[in-house]
Amino acid sequence: MRLLPQQLTMQQQGEDMVLSFALPAGCFATSVLRELVNYRDCGRQTADME
Repeated sequence: MRLLPQQLTMQQQGEDMVLSFALPAGCFATSVLRELVNYRDCGRQTADME
């Protein structure tokens, strides 16, 4: 499935980046953010190694 955020804006505030976007009902912002950053759950990785 493909999700295209609407009204996407990005602003730099000092060392921080502020993203703003709109999604249809039932969609999750965390899914969009996960695709934009190189996220790795270290806790989960450690559990998988045991």
